[in-house]
Amino acid sequence: MKPINVLRTLLVSAVVLAIGAGACDVLFPNAVPEQSREIFKALLSSRQLPSGSLPIVASISYELLLLASVFGMMVQKRWGMPLGMVVTGLTMVQALLLGPHAYSGLAFMLSYASKVAWGSALGVAFCLRQFEKHPNQDRA
Repeated sequence: MKPINVLRTLLVSAVVLAIGAGACDVLFPNAVPEQSREIFKALLSSRQLPSGSLPIVASISYELLLLASVFGMMVQKRWGMPLGMVVTGLTMVQALLLGPHAYSGLAFMLSYASKVAWGSALGVAFCLRQFEKHPNQDRA
């Protein structure tokens, strides 16, 4: 399999798995036990979450950056991989700002697999970029 096809397969897998993880708890709301949901709601009620349009604008901007980086890496644009690294950094900041989450086991598994595929895609994109910069080196 050509490296570009590996990259594209990993990117598509990451997106499909992430969508599956997001849809999992919506489609199967009882996958998280009721007692766990109540504890989580109590935890969130004691926490001051940001309100207004800023979180909505930030979320939409993040999703657009993510889609742009996936597109950029799929068509091998020079800005695709650096943007993917920025999105990865923003994901870590977003996780810190949003705080704890309650996931079902299935949603957690799909989300984790998506993150592994995303990280692998970034690694393959980096290698492809290095191969383009140094085409005559031995790759043994």
